[in-house]
Amino acid sequence: MKYLAYIFILITVAACNNSKEVVSTKDNSDNTKVDKKMEAIEMQASDNLILNSLDTPDSLIASIERTACYGTCPAYIIKVYKSGYVTYEGINFVKNEGMFYARVSDDVLDLLLSKAKEVNYSAFKNEFNEGMTDIPSTITQVRLDGKVKQVTNRGGDDQQLIEFEKYFDSLFANINWKPLK
Repeated sequence: MKYLAYIFILITVAACNNSKEVVSTKDNSDNTKVDKKMEAIEMQASDNLILNSLDTPDSLIASIERTACYGTCPAYIIKVYKSGYVTYEGINFVKNEGMFYARVSDDVLDLLLSKAKEVNYSAFKNEFNEGMTDIPSTITQVRLDGKVKQVTNRGGDDQQLIEFEKYFDSLFANINWKPLK
């Protein structure tokens, strides 16, 4: 499985490099737009590398994903990196749709990780599933003490987990997101 992930990453990076060579033949007036789009694609490829390699200097330390439902549930993904770099992907029924980024201070990172320790995030079950089909899932991932833990919450009622999810959201609710073009 690990090798498949590395092969996927190599193919993705190679595809990005090939795309860049093809579009670079356009006239200079279009190059700026193309370069920005390529930068976004490279960021996504870089994102995949970061997710799959725990040895990278700017590794993912936490993420939250709110999935869609059959109704108007907000769907988005927030990824927080060790350097304070944060990405936001608004998918559906959110104020900001698309890819965005921001920087946060070490204090914000410390607050998030402190809350994870306070609720004993590492001890949560990996999945809380009530088996309903029309409810969104919340998938959180946190790296604590060098170990990565992911929890999928689909209608579970663990109050500490719900508290952590709400706290995670609140830390990034008023961030000045910049579009990733």
